[in-house]
Amino acid sequence: DSKVKESDVLFRNSLQTDFEKLSDFLCPTTWPEVLRQYMDLMHRVYMEKYNTGWLNPYEKDGINAQHNGYYGYLGHPNGILFKAHQRLASIDVWDLDAEEVAVLLRALCDDLLSSTDSLSSAIKERGDDLEKLLKAKKVAESHYKKVKFSFEGPKQNSRKKKKQ
Repeated sequence: DSKVKESDVLFRNSLQTDFEKLSDFLCPTTWPEVLRQYMDLMHRVYMEKYNTGWLNPYEKDGINAQHNGYYGYLGHPNGILFKAHQRLASIDVWDLDAEEVAVLLRALCDDLLSSTDSLSSAIKERGDDLEKLLKAKKVAESHYKKVKFSFEGPKQNSRKKKKQ
């Protein structure tokens, strides 16, 4: 157990070093290539973890569901993320379809949210706060309508009926 923790720490340090190397090259003109290299790195990491037994995405309730269809970070070769990653290597990022750009951005957002617990916790807390504020707004609107009704009375029909 301590060997696994120690090797995990070494692995994380190595991965952090790789991320720092990539960030050194990040600028407005190189970000598509950095994105592609980042996704290559993550795919290699996921496959290495899977092949060494560190990661089993098909494990459920402690039971290994022996499945050979694991495709790593990029997913199935017929999937949108995989295809967008492949196209990113051969064409300009601005020539990608909207769906491909959206899936690339989603993958980055998912990685960002999963990489820091504090960020995902802060987003959840803000979502909870927003829900409370929306409920308070509904109560305030209801109270306002009651006060307005008691002051003005029922709505009057703005159109007067024509006398026949």
